[in-house]
Amino acid sequence: MKNLIAIMAATLTLSASASKTIQLQGVDFRADTLAHYYIGPGVTHTALKCVNESGRSFNAYVIALDRNNADRVRVKVDVGNDSCKTAERITAIAQRKTTDSRQYLAAINGDFFITSAFSANHPLGDKILGYPNMSCATDRMLVAPDIIDQVSRENALIVTTDGNMYIDATDLKYRILNNDGSVVIDAYALNFPRYNTEMVVYNRFMGGWTKTDNSGREITLRLADGAEWAINKSVRFIVDTDWKQGGNSQIPDDGIVISLGPDYTDDNIDFLNNLKKGDTVKLKVVCSLPAFDNVKPDISEICGGDVRILNKGVTTTEAIRWINTPSALYSRSLAGYSEDKNTLILCSVDAGGSSGSSGVSYYEAADLMRSLGCYDALDLDGGGSTAIWSHSHGVLNNLRDGSERAVGNGIFITLDAPADKKITSIRFADHVLNLPKYASITPTIYGYNQYGQLVDTDVRGFTLSAPEQLGTTNGPELMASGSGTHALTATIDNLSASIAVTVDENAVAAPRISSVLLDQNTQWPIELVATVGRNVMSVSPKAYSWSSSDSNVASVSEDGTVTPLSNGNATMTGRLGDAELTINVTVQISEKQFYEIADDNTEWTTSLTNVKNPVITPFGSDGGADIEFTVSSSRGPRISILKDMVFWSRPDAVRIVFNPLDSKIKSMVVRLQPANLERPVDYTIPAEKISTAGPNTVEIPLSEITDINDIAAYPLTFKSIAFNANTKTGQYKYRIEALGGVYNNYTQGVGDITVDSDNPGRLSVIVGANSLFLNKIHNKVGVYTLDGRLVASAHDTNTVSAPQNPGLYIVSADGLSAKIVIR
Repeated sequence: MKNLIAIMAATLTLSASASKTIQLQGVDFRADTLAHYYIGPGVTHTALKCVNESGRSFNAYVIALDRNNADRVRVKVDVGNDSCKTAERITAIAQRKTTDSRQYLAAINGDFFITSAFSANHPLGDKILGYPNMSCATDRMLVAPDIIDQVSRENALIVTTDGNMYIDATDLKYRILNNDGSVVIDAYALNFPRYNTEMVVYNRFMGGWTKTDNSGREITLRLADGAEWAINKSVRFIVDTDWKQGGNSQIPDDGIVISLGPDYTDDNIDFLNNLKKGDTVKLKVVCSLPAFDNVKPDISEICGGDVRILNKGVTTTEAIRWINTPSALYSRSLAGYSEDKNTLILCSVDAGGSSGSSGVSYYEAADLMRSLGCYDALDLDGGGSTAIWSHSHGVLNNLRDGSERAVGNGIFITLDAPADKKITSIRFADHVLNLPKYASITPTIYGYNQYGQLVDTDVRGFTLSAPEQLGTTNGPELMASGSGTHALTATIDNLSASIAVTVDENAVAAPRISSVLLDQNTQWPIELVATVGRNVMSVSPKAYSWSSSDSNVASVSEDGTVTPLSNGNATMTGRLGDAELTINVTVQISEKQFYEIADDNTEWTTSLTNVKNPVITPFGSDGGADIEFTVSSSRGPRISILKDMVFWSRPDAVRIVFNPLDSKIKSMVVRLQPANLERPVDYTIPAEKISTAGPNTVEIPLSEITDINDIAAYPLTFKSIAFNANTKTGQYKYRIEALGGVYNNYTQGVGDITVDSDNPGRLSVIVGANSLFLNKIHNKVGVYTLDGRLVASAHDTNTVSAPQNPGLYIVSADGLSAKIVIR
């Protein structure tokens, strides 16, 4: 446990100092903690990003259970659909098994399970399809045996009824006894396909029925009154039926079925033959652990895996079988425990997919688990099965295949408590915080119920308090204007929580975006960021003194809010001591609903698939064009016309007026490049939205392409249009009649603006769809009709509501006035 405490106590969290060097197979990795928080009593989640000097990185997601501080918490194993033969996602298992008295807090996928590739080469074939690869038990009931691949001697995580843990192979025996124990008969297996010469015992985890053929005979038994399921203890059953010739008997939920093959014999066969309804029979499932002196503990849960990769603190380098090459980098799911067995560690490591994570080898996985405090550790099913989950945040890792895979079983951490949403304590989501100077943050606060379960990941209504040496607070916001390390406290009602905050005075602020495009509807608060360690954090622009190079184009307020006023370019400059920041602002005001795209009249280029002889003919002044071509093959003919063209201002949608000119078309694909995305986005317009009878107007909402609330999304660039033609060969001609941007909040119209002759100043007003924008902040602003009726007013602002009715109005601001027309 000492290594785990060292990692957590070293505050591997969001701050630059929250890092630790771990060594995997002789290579140093810097481990930064991206998240660390409690999800239940004694249960934490920690997300790590580990990077070495060569740039290789991997992500690890850790669930840790400290049994010393985990009242009502237990470790469970559950199987897919409560059957040894079916798979289910761990998220679905957790949802299905959560009850009014038991909450599922966290989970990781479990054992490898039999796929068709394996069963095709096994004598039992599809009869074992879906089985866990190793033994499995839940709630003191054996689910599946360990006999599918005994040669490789896979290992399992074993949990006893008192919470003790082992990682070892399991040696299983299945014994039928008479009431006084004087007669003992060994069965071949439990919940396994039966051969003609065997006796097999079945319980409800076989899936409700024994699935045996009609060649044998079967008898049904139920738990005796007061008896409980157990492993390594004799369990009393009462015979419920007489022997039945044939198979596929129904298995009672509270009982077992004993199945005998037609050729089964035993010295004590008469004992079995003479069983009748009402007799007492005992079943004893014996499980000994060879690596622990064949101890036979009171076992509650078993989840199989692969190699015991960490054995008494030593990395395993030799094994009877490795499921994949030991040195191969791979997605991993891992389980382990501390030397004192008081801490359980579940860990998933990403590989592939969209995560950018390299994965780890068997050997590296063992070293990683040791660095997390493990004494013994087990490799579970990995690759596309790798998944780790918490009830508060869902799937935590990046799934290799993009979606969660159904698996045979999983390891779960549960809380024996009723569902309860009432918050009785709070914590900061962050463990510690390192902030750049003048950072302005609203921290996330988590809420916990009386049982310690995380029930709210976004508590609202709290207020912050901090010493002046740290900074200033305003409700839920902190501006870190101080220095050093100090406590930040959040309070709501009678609940409070504190966190250590360190101000990094060496972190240099910079604009998040160095060049922005604004229109008449966009007032923009300048965004500044600074890097602390590996974390990019916001810095308040209020700490800087701002000015505009052209206040007629765009003004900037004291708090760093930029207001666009007229078309043009201006530079915003912020100064703080010797530091100076600059941001280029372009203002493009839309005065009509539709603007044709800006075309520099360069040649279109083409990309052809089974198409030849392309001709593109521009026509008219509006930039339209005819596209003519010949389909030379019916195998997916496609023509793309390409040219980079920038849209005016900030369109809400892209409009294309397209006429197939009676030619057939299967679909049209428009490629657009928002400025805030690394790659262009393709938008497909299917054939059902395109009529061959005449022009079609198609609009593509920008909200379906990118986040339009991100100021960095603009300017928008057109890249190409691809036409998937009809598969019939021959001549085709398509026409683009118009291409451009749609502007929902274009300026409704500005009439003559006059200035009072008594005032040398100038009041500049831009009319938007819903607001009037003034060139600077005024103490008092009023909007009047010509007969003097006040229709809108505002104080200490440069914005006021625009009249909704068309007409002539007067805007008055601090002695200046202007006349406007609303159309």
